[in-house]
Amino acid sequence: MARRHDRIAFWKTIAAAALLAPVLAGCQATGVLDPAALAAAKSVGVLPGVGAPGTDGSGAGPMEAGLLITALVDLQRFDAVQGPAAIRKAADARKDALWDAALQGQIARDLGIDLLAVSEVLEYRFEKKYRSSSAIVTKALWTETTHFVTTTVRLIRPKDGALVYTGMGRGESKDGYGPAVLAANVQAMLELKAFLQKPQPKDNGKQPR
Repeated sequence: MARRHDRIAFWKTIAAAALLAPVLAGCQATGVLDPAALAAAKSVGVLPGVGAPGTDGSGAGPMEAGLLITALVDLQRFDAVQGPAAIRKAADARKDALWDAALQGQIARDLGIDLLAVSEVLEYRFEKKYRSSSAIVTKALWTETTHFVTTTVRLIRPKDGALVYTGMGRGESKDGYGPAVLAANVQAMLELKAFLQKPQPKDNGKQPR
């Protein structure tokens, strides 16, 4: 039981630390904030997603993390994109129960992770509209449901928690929350994608960190 409480405390602390980064760096900042670090990054570790407030959104975090992994892989820019399981395994193997900057940096070095990705679901709701159509003989009634999602995507440097990229996106879908989350993530990463698609200047073998 104590071990389980340690893991819960660990992930609560890691999420709080990652989400605090934009406050420390200036919450109005958006887009590419550290071009050198972003250009040099070859691998990303995705942390557990943070769900939205409310009953419906409380379980949205795992889906958000999974779809963020898909979106990062689809960029075809990073050599490796590791999910929360790899980071959790590395953390559980250590005696340190709680997250701190030193542990964060060490785990990233052990796994060869250049950047950590953290995502949060800010909006997770649906709207129902009742539709009807009638003809001379028949009348049809049906319900149309639209799902709305807003997400944030942040990339941070493991060694100090500094923001490298931050973006926000909104998606909607009549086919469920999954497509809406994916659309929101794609929009949140538009500036990231545009930056990574630009030819990067050669650094003569030196990669700024």
